[in-house]
Amino acid sequence: MNLIKNKYNLNSYYCTWASQSDLRRICSENEIEFSSSTRDFLNDKYVFGDKGLVHQFPELRDKLFFLFDDGWDVPYGLINNNNGDFGSLIVNEERFPFCTGEPKDKLKKLADRVKNFGWKGVGIWVCASAKGEVWENMLTFEERKQYWCERFEWSKYAGISYWKVDWGSLCNDIEFRKHLNEWRDEIYPELIIEHAPIIGPFSGLDNNNTIGRFKDWDDVPKRITELSKFSDVIRTYDVSPELSVPTTIDRVQYLLRAGNEFNSKSHVNAEDQAYVCAALSVQIGIMSNQLRDNNGNPVRKKSTESIRAVNWLSCFAPPLPICEGNVNVGNEVLSDECNFVNFKSWLSKFGDRVISQAAPDLVSRNDTLPNVKYLENEKPYILSNRHKNGAYAIAVLPRFKQDEGFYTPAVQLNITQKIDLPIGVFGEVNELNIEFDGCVEDKRIFAQDLASDEAVDITDECFLNESTVKLSGELINKIGKSQNVIDDESKPGLVIKLI
Repeated sequence: MNLIKNKYNLNSYYCTWASQSDLRRICSENEIEFSSSTRDFLNDKYVFGDKGLVHQFPELRDKLFFLFDDGWDVPYGLINNNNGDFGSLIVNEERFPFCTGEPKDKLKKLADRVKNFGWKGVGIWVCASAKGEVWENMLTFEERKQYWCERFEWSKYAGISYWKVDWGSLCNDIEFRKHLNEWRDEIYPELIIEHAPIIGPFSGLDNNNTIGRFKDWDDVPKRITELSKFSDVIRTYDVSPELSVPTTIDRVQYLLRAGNEFNSKSHVNAEDQAYVCAALSVQIGIMSNQLRDNNGNPVRKKSTESIRAVNWLSCFAPPLPICEGNVNVGNEVLSDECNFVNFKSWLSKFGDRVISQAAPDLVSRNDTLPNVKYLENEKPYILSNRHKNGAYAIAVLPRFKQDEGFYTPAVQLNITQKIDLPIGVFGEVNELNIEFDGCVEDKRIFAQDLASDEAVDITDECFLNESTVKLSGELINKIGKSQNVIDDESKPGLVIKLI
């Protein structure tokens, strides 16, 4: 029996950016090719070659857009936009030699080739300014409208499904972003446009201290609230790997609560925090991958979490716009911290200081806060959602300490569900008690790793008593991690259903 059956359409994607960075690192270690620019690892070889990015996530391609990130439409070697080199939306022929002809034909050839590998559709990274547009040489309103309307025509002709509008000379100009959506509506209303506040990886960070909360971050909350009034999708933007859990949770819960006040129809994209996306029914922008380094080891060690999250969203609890459902948060704020000064990454530029990121201990969507029994002095982050279709999801997410890495304090979860509806469980749970609305003693209990294609009858491994089912942490781990590959550090993710 397979509980996983596609039912819902997602506006989510696999994004090439982090994979471009990983390819850069792999090549530099192997001393085959090296470039100072992550952008230079987006070309025919690295996308369509035998081990190219188009071959990623065969399990998910029919559910996701393949999104070409920064670099696809510019020459090699560009570091910045000082000369207005970005924003052409013309496929760079040196990178993709098969993309010949007029700009719209180039784009169509690129998109068609991706779709031939089974991807649902194609998205492109878009600079938030026209090519040649810098502060000393800005287009007039009419010139700008003509420029972008032409590119909407190209995208319509080429079958491009998604624009990820990012940084550029006009990236913080709310009116420009609003006009983009208006011009799109005139020409290609089916195109999905994602906007984002162009912000750093640490919420609330200023020059003197680390606040750690999104709501306290200068004018950023105001800007993201304005974006949510017209955007199709709002991305929560860059985070650090070590502190990504609290950073992402805090941004998502702020957006859901703020936008709900004025009935925002926007969707939130929480990027690569897969279990945040699954637990709160928001869109996912996968930055992970299934690449292997020169020794055959996985570069990203939690890619199976992405598979589980997408399958939950596409089969059981699809992403909801901000306006659907209230959000409740716990009274306690948890904080994780890290000093990045000695990291061999771009994060070292933040200097020799401890940076904190904080988020509520509990966040629930469309439901009361989860009933949790804490088994240790510390608490994990816990998210839950009772979807409007009745599916229930709960996630227990880890904390971070610099000297310990990631760890998940032990908890017992006590949840309720209707007897005929699914439950999604994500993360490490020591004990799960489910109270159903009817007697379960004549039912069989099935559980399935959300990355698997076969459910397992676990009835004899559970404790049943009238309307209650109890699962141990060992059972949750056994089923929920059954599809983890060697060196895979993905946490459990499973669906439970009574039959």
